[in-house]
Amino acid sequence: MRILTTFLAALVLCVPSFADEVDDALKGLDKAIKEKSRVDMTHFVKTLGDKFGTATAPQKVAIVKAAEKVLNAAKDQEPKDAAIEALAKMDANAVTVLVKEFEKKSTEDNATYQSNVVLAIGKLKEPKTGLPFLRKLLKNKSIDVVASAGEALSNYKDLDLATKKEIVNDILQIWGGIASAARKPTDSSSKKKLERLDGPMGQSLKILTGADPKPANNEQLAVAWQKWWGDTGKKATTW
Repeated sequence: MRILTTFLAALVLCVPSFADEVDDALKGLDKAIKEKSRVDMTHFVKTLGDKFGTATAPQKVAIVKAAEKVLNAAKDQEPKDAAIEALAKMDANAVTVLVKEFEKKSTEDNATYQSNVVLAIGKLKEPKTGLPFLRKLLKNKSIDVVASAGEALSNYKDLDLATKKEIVNDILQIWGGIASAARKPTDSSSKKKLERLDGPMGQSLKILTGADPKPANNEQLAVAWQKWWGDTGKKATTW
């Protein structure tokens, strides 16, 4: 009993300590933003991403807002990259921030950063806003965004079977359409797009379904997956 009491007392003492660390990091980040300090913005937003899980509910709201401030204030890429990485460790509130960041013209102009934003949305596994947004991105004009959206959708492997089937069908429609166009000898553009999609789309479908169909002879990977979908996946009662 005495040991239990001592343990509980120590646990109580730790709670304010974690809260104090978060508050200190929030203050540090606010100061860094005002001073436009690249190094400090990067440091404190990373810290807040790591401490998000131990923060109180009000602190979590403040952390998401603080990360958004970094995205809007930073002129250098390093703190923005750190903010995206931190937001990917947060909660559903972070999805809205990431979607707004994706839609900025400055984001569109940086393909690597744009893909990182898409992947961060997927890591949050948020079904109400994040999932429909990623499914919409499968039709984006940028093949890099399409590939990143396909990869990001693999994070939803724990959803119900009906929803996963919708995701798989979406991926196969886009991937299969490009694969079909790539079979034309003169369509070099579609061939390049297919090369970009085969890796992320195939891996995402493996994660979502647990299946791993192999192409026969010179068959395209997308075609092998379409056959699996028609023969097995669509009718399956469990994956």
